Amino acid sequence: MVYNVVYISDDNYVVPTKASINSIKKNCAEQEFVIHIIAVEVSAEHQVEFESLATDNLRIDIINVQNEFRDLGLGHHYISKADLFKFKLPVLFKNLDRILYVDGDMIMSSEFTEIYTYDISNVYGGVCLDVFSTKEGKWNEYVGHEHYFNGGLLYLNLKKMREDNISEKLIEYKKNDKCNVFMDQNCLNAIMGDNAVWLPPKFNLGPYEIKKYNANPKKYLSYFANFYGISEEEMKNTFEKPAILHLAGKKKVWKNVFADNFDIWIQYIDERDIPKCTISYLQSLREENAQLRKDLLKLKSHTLYGLLAKFYHLIKR
Repeated sequence: MVYNVVYISDDNYVVPTKASINSIKKNCAEQEFVIHIIAVEVSAEHQVEFESLATDNLRIDIINVQNEFRDLGLGHHYISKADLFKFKLPVLFKNLDRILYVDGDMIMSSEFTEIYTYDISNVYGGVCLDVFSTKEGKWNEYVGHEHYFNGGLLYLNLKKMREDNISEKLIEYKKNDKCNVFMDQNCLNAIMGDNAVWLPPKFNLGPYEIKKYNANPKKYLSYFANFYGISEEEMKNTFEKPAILHLAGKKKVWKNVFADNFDIWIQYIDERDIPKCTISYLQSLREENAQLRKDLLKLKSHTLYGLLAKFYHLIKR
């Protein structure tokens, strides 16, 4: 079997996308893949780097596109509008009935291909529920559905999406959406809704779940197991060995040494990217040290010493 996987990348996302592809190469070396990369105005130099990742079992297919969504909807402070090309996957891959989309900040283990065994013939796709956006953000209520999924991984039934003109509906929704918290996720949830297969969380485990679990394993093991509708044993196995690790969040592993799961991501970095990442890592160290100094000064001002100093200066006036 040949597995089709699709990424979307602009020049800003080349480094993590290459690392994600490297995780497939390293952990699934015996299986055959076609890696489709929707290259949104990606430079020729970076395209050559993508092409160099090809092996006998892994073919690279680059689809060059211009960013036609540049002026669509509101912007976002760290998510590129290139993500909106998810809306056009049914159109861009007319010859495929199924495809797996993954974000460039995902690390795949040898078990991730189990996704392809799920039956999505009667739904728009297989997705993973988003516990943070549901329980804390209440974004399911915003889009008017019982459930809310994460848009970082989409095992899509392209055939059914074409039949129901989902691409057009997604774009139309985005035109009228005034929310800039998410780039594409609200649109996907609003239009695809509950017409999906809920995949187990091992296919999209993010930092929110990991942080909560590490802080209080006993409490959050049962909490997450209940939310996802799986056993505590399966949830524990998910934390111990996720099939796909999603390195989401504001701190990006290719820019900040303090980002969650940096130690895992660095195993898959393309050696050619080490120099450019090092500059970002040094900057992140300076920023973290500067923030630490601010926090210490703030703490000092709330101590007895700080209060006495303020009182003294008031008297002196």
